[in-house]
Amino acid sequence: MTNAIRTTARGNIWAIAHRCYQGKPHFKHSAERRRYLYWLFQARRRFGLSILNFSVHPNMVHLLLMDKGRGEIPSSLQTVAERMECDVNRRTPCSESFWESLYQAAIVRPDESVAARMAALDVSVVHAGLVSHPLCWRESGYYETLYPPTRARRVDVTALQQLLNPRDLAHLRQMRRWGVSTALHRSDLAQNRSMTLQRSYRLVQGLLRPAAQPRHKLVP
Repeated sequence: MTNAIRTTARGNIWAIAHRCYQGKPHFKHSAERRRYLYWLFQARRRFGLSILNFSVHPNMVHLLLMDKGRGEIPSSLQTVAERMECDVNRRTPCSESFWESLYQAAIVRPDESVAARMAALDVSVVHAGLVSHPLCWRESGYYETLYPPTRARRVDVTALQQLLNPRDLAHLRQMRRWGVSTALHRSDLAQNRSMTLQRSYRLVQGLLRPAAQPRHKLVP
């Protein structure tokens, strides 16, 4: 990953990760997470930011964005980060930084599946041990897609329809459910395979370990 977006090109899809300073859980309360989403929506209104997916973790933020080639992504990320830090410092003044110095950004390769990348982002809250299912985490694009708010929508549904080509909105939501179910199933299979290998390794180690010798010699 690069440190920050230095080039822009229309149609690129960027995976963004912005970490709190030293990994501290500045977003551990839902009020802070909702405040970040408020500024994310304002960035969409002001700069035309195209948000495909997002997830606000207690100690970092994940975003999946489509580049429109107007430099809207760096401007939006800088504005949201500054506004969020000002809000927090206004309530609880702090001498240290709120964010790490730079966010991390990577272009989703053309051969990658956008749907698979979105599903991986959706289940990240499960892998982090925050919830048992992505639908339980409200500050995410997955929850917003399935239960869209009446106003202040952040997900660019039009861009998602162009990328995933669903029949309608209901089909789009069904595709998101399928993607999450598949990702969770693969994760469970990988975890079970890892546990099986660990048990097999311990069993083999036990068989290869030489038998314990008696501490005292047996007197005939």
